Amino acid sequence: MNIQITQKQGALLDRAERAIRQRDIQLAAQSLLEAREGGEDHPRVALVAAELALTTGQSDRAITILRAGLDRYPGDVPLMLRYGEILLQAGLADEVEPLLRKLQEAKLSRIRTGQIEAGILRARGDFRGAIDVFAWLVEKRPVRPDLREAYLKILTEAAESGSVEADEALEAARTAQEDFADDEQIVIAATRLRAVFDDEAAAQVAELEADAERKMAEAAARLIADPPRPNAKRKAPDDGFSLKRRRPEPETEQ
Repeated sequence: MNIQITQKQGALLDRAERAIRQRDIQLAAQSLLEAREGGEDHPRVALVAAELALTTGQSDRAITILRAGLDRYPGDVPLMLRYGEILLQAGLADEVEPLLRKLQEAKLSRIRTGQIEAGILRARGDFRGAIDVFAWLVEKRPVRPDLREAYLKILTEAAESGSVEADEALEAARTAQEDFADDEQIVIAATRLRAVFDDEAAAQVAELEADAERKMAEAAARLIADPPRPNAKRKAPDDGFSLKRRRPEPETEQ
């Protein structure tokens, strides 16, 4: 199904994704709302809504949003990929393996399925296999911050369990921090990895995380005080991707 997205919608969703990365929750929510109002429905709306839910600590909500998206757009590859990745983050590897087989049957490149493959290897306890997949992905797509952050996280888990050498882990942390010096999430992830081997870095992690939590709390307070405002001239479509939790419909006696 080839669903067109308007230029304005695409720009709004781009802005929402940047805002999510920068933890500007208010701007992200407003941009997402405007994108939902500004054109025909599109699967990317579900992706951005799920990312926003995930960023605000609503992983169950993110999974629900993506399931709703896949019900509406069965077989949409970006939705399937992100759904699989979030299921892995939630520890639901058993649900992901059939999804990976389906994606592989579609003959997608390993660039697209690699994160899911690595997540399944990690769930099986194969840290070395997962690290090798991520190292390959980062080499092929060095500018993607999401891949770099995920790579740092798997290295941290491996380092904590003694499954990776310090030199390999510290070099990855150093390179990531140089390549993404302005990305708060990567700086925290790189510092957390260094903290496995360095007590001074452990103190820095506490400071960075406290600062990030303070910024998130301030952003949440601003969002509550000044929520996204829909355009009164056009009602946003009821696509099931809204972050606002709906009240259950009242039951009627049969």
